[in-house]
Amino acid sequence: MAALASASTNVHQDFLSGLSPEGLAFFNDVCARNFADQATSFLNAYWGEIGSQAEFIFSVAIERFRYADMHSKGVSLIHLYEDGVQLDFNIGLYFYEKLCKKLEDEPAWAADKWAMSQPEMMTAITRKKELRDKVDVNFDGKVSFLEFLLYQYREFANPGDFITRSIATSAEHPEIAAARRALEEVNKAIAAFEAEKSRLTELAEKPGVKGLGAKHQLAAIDAGPLWEQLDRSLITAEAKVRIATRKYGAGGSALNRAIRSASTGGEEEPAPPQCGSSEGTLWWMNRDLEEKKKRYGRRGK
Repeated sequence: MAALASASTNVHQDFLSGLSPEGLAFFNDVCARNFADQATSFLNAYWGEIGSQAEFIFSVAIERFRYADMHSKGVSLIHLYEDGVQLDFNIGLYFYEKLCKKLEDEPAWAADKWAMSQPEMMTAITRKKELRDKVDVNFDGKVSFLEFLLYQYREFANPGDFITRSIATSAEHPEIAAARRALEEVNKAIAAFEAEKSRLTELAEKPGVKGLGAKHQLAAIDAGPLWEQLDRSLITAEAKVRIATRKYGAGGSALNRAIRSASTGGEEEPAPPQCGSSEGTLWWMNRDLEEKKKRYGRRGK
């Protein structure tokens, strides 16, 4: 037993090698953010290596991670769910079970183009040991989405390198921050719209005048004030995301040059391809907006 514990500690020491106290604090700060922020931080750091897998991370990995988190919290309706931060080991096992099931049920995600994103098959006992010994970087008994991503793409990613790349470009330009806030407003509008829709759907099942009135309101909800507010928030977010993408897309070069310029006395150089950027954040915001417009925008309707 002592030998097993020692082996586990050694694995963690190897994984944490090169991390300064400041680096570990930075890493823990990223792990304390919600799943989406953890994902974009990883994509920003490794866009050159992982950009081709962004769709898998967005449509499969984080979706299953959220599903596992909702399951653990007993939340069944998405509008009642707030993006989580980390999973317990047992829920981490549940996540991997659901992730593997997703690939089974939807073979397109098991195609060769997504090979580096597909989890290795293993027993529950082996998986739990792997979570404890190799995934849980900061040894806190939890699994963050960032830790999952670092483990899944460990062929080229590791905590020390992630910290080095991320700290270099940790500043966020005000226009990117404004686009992010605009999307948060869309999320609030969606939550309000879906909450009312859920309330009316339940009420419409009741007999009599109340049920009939709820049915009429439900039929008109897609043109009501809550939807109008949602539509306005989508238009605002789209404009802000477009501005941020135009200025800081293409590898986030404008942001990176501004940061380097400030540190080199005004001398600007192109960022090396491996450097972190804002490209992951911009891709994620555009992809998130696309899904929201598809479901709630005028064209989607």
